[in-house]
Amino acid sequence: MYQGEPLKGLPFIEQAMRLDPAFRQHYLHFVAMAYFFAGQLEKAVEVFRERITLNPGTDLSRVYLASALAHLGRLDEAREVWRQLREINPAYAAATHLRRLALRAVDIERVLDGLRKAGLPTD
Repeated sequence: MYQGEPLKGLPFIEQAMRLDPAFRQHYLHFVAMAYFFAGQLEKAVEVFRERITLNPGTDLSRVYLASALAHLGRLDEAREVWRQLREINPAYAAATHLRRLALRAVDIERVLDGLRKAGLPTD
């Protein structure tokens, strides 16, 4: 995923979920990320929503979800997800957080571009 071939990681993530189902909600974040970076945004939205249901306190999954929704033109939904994120973490700064991760610059920009489409702050 972090090298530009996100779908190649899915079998490994799925195996990890089978071997350690207690961390399913954690692994779902990475499944959804793979779909996001592969451009399968509808699937990404579905899996991010599932992850958020299992882990309502997540801020990072909400960032990706808001971005995916905005890329799909679902701007009001993206803004609602961002509102929820701000309730969880009022000081959240997407660009700062994303740049601390092992993502490629092009992938960070894809996430931030979605936020910008919805008129959401990136920092």
